[in-house]
Amino acid sequence: KFMGLYAPAWNIYCGEAAILQILKYLHTALKMSSSSQQDACIAKMAASSAIRSIYVNCANKLLHLSVIHLCLKESIEAAVSTYNKDALAAIAEGCARLIAQMKDSNQVIESFESILLPLMQKAEESLNNATGSKVITQREMAVDTLAVYLHSLHVVVRFCDAQNETAPPLTNALSSILSLLQRSAQQCGYHDSIMDEVVAVHRQLLSNTPKLVIPCFPETVKLMVEAYEKSKHPSTLQYLEFAVETFSPMNGNDEKSFRGLLAHVTKVTRIYLSTEKCPDACPQVVQGFFEMIQRYILYCPGGLVRCSEFSNIVSMGVECLTACKGERESTRATLNFLAQLFGWSFLRLSDATSKVLQNEASTINDEVMKHGGSIVSTCVNALVGGPQMLWPAISDCIIAIIMHILGINIAAPEAEENTIAHEWVYSSLISSTASSGKPLPVETCQQILKILFKLVKQGGKYKAKAKMLLTDYAKICRGEMAEDALLSYALDASEV
Repeated sequence: KFMGLYAPAWNIYCGEAAILQILKYLHTALKMSSSSQQDACIAKMAASSAIRSIYVNCANKLLHLSVIHLCLKESIEAAVSTYNKDALAAIAEGCARLIAQMKDSNQVIESFESILLPLMQKAEESLNNATGSKVITQREMAVDTLAVYLHSLHVVVRFCDAQNETAPPLTNALSSILSLLQRSAQQCGYHDSIMDEVVAVHRQLLSNTPKLVIPCFPETVKLMVEAYEKSKHPSTLQYLEFAVETFSPMNGNDEKSFRGLLAHVTKVTRIYLSTEKCPDACPQVVQGFFEMIQRYILYCPGGLVRCSEFSNIVSMGVECLTACKGERESTRATLNFLAQLFGWSFLRLSDATSKVLQNEASTINDEVMKHGGSIVSTCVNALVGGPQMLWPAISDCIIAIIMHILGINIAAPEAEENTIAHEWVYSSLISSTASSGKPLPVETCQQILKILFKLVKQGGKYKAKAKMLLTDYAKICRGEMAEDALLSYALDASEV
């Protein structure tokens, strides 16, 4: 710890040779054994943190060394010998951050290869043992170590991006990295830890060097889809979500391919949720799916609304509102999807996105008319009996439906006081049961209905007050607040 904490001082008062001696000492500390496993782990973490600190804080001295690539290689090899995920990741970060500051292209490539090759070699060994060993415990241990090396590879890729456009450090190694990731997913993808790391590296490559991975993008998407078909691992959906944002038609790419991708993933998900597992038994799949759909709304709206599975997607969302049984993240993702889809005209979207959604407004409206009543009823019941942490998302969904209906009646102001949305909300209010076991009085429901619609119509700051009104309605039904609390809203509404 001392060596790491004083790294800025070493940079000022020590020469290059002295700093190299400190690093060699820390390399030795990484390999030291102890009678106590806990003490050994603590020592390795302290040494690895110190090595990272020296590479980060002593860069001014280290960058001038002609043998720096050998020092980096020694650090990685010492870290690899620990089999400690956090220790290896810390040293990999320090090495990569030093390389990121290098200006000379040859030095960048030489140093990058010096830290990448040991990781790749160990990962290959672990992959071979994970699939080739006949002993179960050895295979399991190999899978664990493979996950450790892939995690450190992710760290290296994160910091060694294409900061040097003339010679990106990833250029020469990309094919080897992609090959390792593909074989890891195909042979060990049924292990969550492996798939998480494979997706993390692919996402980092897509984030750091999109131009570099464009030629490989179709194969990567195919890999992710195949992995999702086999394991239903939610991390694969996270990659597709990120890919939609990066290579969407809004960025000049083909909508048709994304439309076909969504149709296929939807069919796989729909069959899985209807025949293999209920939504409440796989909330991460539901969450991942609808968070991916939200990216479609923002970056590839045509791929969603013109998709052959669009109606099924909305139906799945409606079903999951109840089938997830109040699970926080999956239900919130579903609510957010429905609120964004039905309230798209009130979101801050790009001109291109708004234009596509405007052209498909009738298709979206058909889904609102088909499912609006059911969604509002489910949401109102969830306010009364569901988890409090979901109230904001529930309120947003109700308000989005109201705003949609009021928006399509904007040309007929006289109809705004008696829309289908009024019927949906009122019937839901009078049918919901308070903590007393009885519904709220009709007069109270009518008052809430009138105030709610008046606030929603004004938009802006009044939308926040409408959400507060729905929250207080839930508290009234639960016996946590008296009905006279509605008086303040009535006064606010009268000022509108």
